[in-house]
Amino acid sequence: MTSSLESAPETAQESNPAVTRCTDAFVRAYQEVKAAGKESRNEGAYEFERRARDAALEAFRKAMPSLAGAENIRGFIACVAHGMLFDVFSGQESTRLLYAAQVANTAASRTASPRPVAA
Repeated sequence: MTSSLESAPETAQESNPAVTRCTDAFVRAYQEVKAAGKESRNEGAYEFERRARDAALEAFRKAMPSLAGAENIRGFIACVAHGMLFDVFSGQESTRLLYAAQVANTAASRTASPRPVAA
């Protein structure tokens, strides 16, 4: 069984550097666990696949950009959207992450363009 992100179309990944970074981290972590082989632990095929996917999900999350600055916020949103397509995030988790991005974007836009002070 292969990871769904391993076989994802390249176009989505190529269009955004943050998505590429998150996807590459996912695939790399997944493949590292697979390369280590299930002989390293006393587990069945299901548990082994689950462990590989869990490592990949964690790597995807850790590779996401911070919510500092407009470009990072856009990259974060793109990673969440891409992750939603491939079940990296649950619906509830996606909602929370996108809300966090919205709050960060609002805060960033307010600090980037301060309101004029009334005389």
